[in-house]
Amino acid sequence: MSRYNYNSPRRLGLESLEGRQLMAVVASVNAAHDLVVTGDGNANNLQIVQVTQNGQPVAGRYFIAPQQGTTLNGQTQGQFFDNVTHDIRVTLGGSGDRLNLHAENGNNFGFRVPNDLSINMGGGNNVLTIDHISVGDDATIFSGGGADSVYFRGTVGFLGNVDGGANDLTIDTGNRFDNVKLENFAVKRDVNIRVGGTDNFTDSVDMLFASIGRNTTVATGAGSDIVNINEVGFNGTATINTGGGATPANDADSVSVTESQADQFFFNLGIGDDTMTMTNSFGRRATLNGGTNSGDNDRVTESGNSFSDPGQPLIVNFEHHNN
Repeated sequence: MSRYNYNSPRRLGLESLEGRQLMAVVASVNAAHDLVVTGDGNANNLQIVQVTQNGQPVAGRYFIAPQQGTTLNGQTQGQFFDNVTHDIRVTLGGSGDRLNLHAENGNNFGFRVPNDLSINMGGGNNVLTIDHISVGDDATIFSGGGADSVYFRGTVGFLGNVDGGANDLTIDTGNRFDNVKLENFAVKRDVNIRVGGTDNFTDSVDMLFASIGRNTTVATGAGSDIVNINEVGFNGTATINTGGGATPANDADSVSVTESQADQFFFNLGIGDDTMTMTNSFGRRATLNGGTNSGDNDRVTESGNSFSDPGQPLIVNFEHHNN
């Protein structure tokens, strides 16, 4: 990371002071032993890692590194934070922020959040990367309006009976172009994903190689959205809702499900020229609703699927094509 040389007279002018003031983050451990990180209204850039020793996470000890001109507690250097035994809470305000939480040296799920993980990226075009992380209770992510990208690899709710919590993963990216990718993850209870809001922009959700303990809801709102599910075990109900567009031209959605399992699948694609592919998946019941608009040109392709309850049709209001 490039840094200003504050010993040089050429770096002591107004530009240097602005660089220190405009992207300021403060962080501390409060009386409840939460790690609290708060950014300003500018483009903050941070990395947070859990310190390891002999390849094992050091309980309650984290290192935060400010990057690209961001300051942390008035300094450009990274800092250690100890005795974090409860939540990690990050709020970064407006503008386009970048936040990376990851295990040190790629240690497999070596970043452990003792209780809740709460992240609010604020407005702007944000990038959030959460990699090799284990959350004790709930993980809640808001990225606000703007073109956002969220990546999650980790577990939620598998560190024991923490705080009697719900053990849920919630992601809400607000309006405009949004991309959410979750892979190699496990959630003890529910998953709730909302992308796109009420706009007509294209949003995408990828869920790859996962186990979810109870129910899942994915809602992409208006726009021509893309949902890709591959090798995911839903132990409850999986509800995928990509409808919401005002006109068919603005709501041509695409959903693909491969080698996945659920007690019940519900797909609601709404109006528009939608496409659905379901391959080598199984469960008790699957229901697909492509909408009732008479001008739609919908298409579904399925092969190798098996559902034990034949009383509920897979296809409702859809042109049906078997492979």
